[in-house]
Amino acid sequence: MRFTRSGVKGWNTGNDCERVNVMKVSGSVVVFCCFIWWGGYPLSAVEFVPGQEVALSFERVVKPLIVYLPENYDAAKRWPVVFHYHGTGGNPGVAIPRAYTNGKDFILVGMEYATLRSRVAEEDYLDVEIDFLREVRTSLAEKLSLDPHRCYVGGFSKGGWFGSEFAETYSGEFSGFYILGAGKRKPDKRPVRMFSGKVPVYIGVGQQDINYFYGIKAIAHFGRLGARVTYDEYLAMGHDIPMGRKYGKSEYFLQWWAIEAGRLDPTKVKAAAARWSGKKLLQANKIPGSMDRFLFLQKLRAAPFYALLDKSSREEISDALAAVKMLPELRPELEAQRAYHLVLKDELKGDGMEHLLEISHRYSGVNADYEDEHFGRRAGMEILRLRNMIYASSLWRWPSEEAKQKVMAKLKADPPPTIDRDPLVKEFQRLHRMLDGQ
Repeated sequence: MRFTRSGVKGWNTGNDCERVNVMKVSGSVVVFCCFIWWGGYPLSAVEFVPGQEVALSFERVVKPLIVYLPENYDAAKRWPVVFHYHGTGGNPGVAIPRAYTNGKDFILVGMEYATLRSRVAEEDYLDVEIDFLREVRTSLAEKLSLDPHRCYVGGFSKGGWFGSEFAETYSGEFSGFYILGAGKRKPDKRPVRMFSGKVPVYIGVGQQDINYFYGIKAIAHFGRLGARVTYDEYLAMGHDIPMGRKYGKSEYFLQWWAIEAGRLDPTKVKAAAARWSGKKLLQANKIPGSMDRFLFLQKLRAAPFYALLDKSSREEISDALAAVKMLPELRPELEAQRAYHLVLKDELKGDGMEHLLEISHRYSGVNADYEDEHFGRRAGMEILRLRNMIYASSLWRWPSEEAKQKVMAKLKADPPPTIDRDPLVKEFQRLHRMLDGQ
């Protein structure tokens, strides 16, 4: 039998696969029959076809996993495999890794969680999840030509947190990790392992995501563990990632996957990096504003492809950046950058409502002092982000109702600063498109 995503028989990505028959009797609602079928078929009943997705059932999970074979799949060679975890309330799927690998070079597995729990409900939840992942990997290896030594794991939101925790605890078992819309929380009781070698870790988070703070913290955390970290900030975006709709796909994330696809033979990806460098330098020379050009060149130097360039190409980008940085009109911008980074650095040192309130007022000061500079406007965007975090605090776990009411009273007496949202968002939407060459 053959089952394809358009759709997969017995599978639905929404909630309408829950069928509940309801009868109303004398003003009361009586459920007399409930049938929930998520579909999916056992491994023995599935035919895998390159370029198509299939729904695969496992006894340990309710929802089926989604498995995708790359368009260029050839059983004569071994293929790396990606285990992708969805966000809270979502369903197993591979839309994100499929979009960023262009449907080639990787076997993709949309995972389901083996534990139904709150994040702190079970001490052994991560052990349960890694055990299930290993079961899936072993089962797929019986039918597919996958390389068990080239496995990647990550996801978005809740799946991103899982990617982060897998990276901390099982770094030796995977070839790379990606953390989307998530980052690094407070240390827990689990031992954190140093990475053996420069294992790649990609961290991508929206500028207005309430998890932005944790994404920034993850940069230094995984760097200290010995990872090769790529950090990607999605300007003007919230808890989402660019998928080619409102914005084009993230250039950094595309490059990250291209490098991993060419890990065994980097000849093609190095040639692609060289072409990218020449094209981007031509674009940089056409950017009229000196600050826009500075930001554009700064992003080039931090791109994954930059490390693949020969020495002369790297120097060409660095020299162009240094030349722009020396322009007299950039002096106020660089002062604003220093002021902004001082506040951001202090934000990362603490947490809690009172800390966020204090930091929001300091960002307001930077915004007022440098309202015409880029980093003054960035400080304004941080105010918008912190306001969202602060007013979402009613959903936090509080030690007691008394503690919550005490902080809420302080918030009422000293609210976070306000700022005109629309002009800021439009400016950073423009920058997002410009910096990605759209």
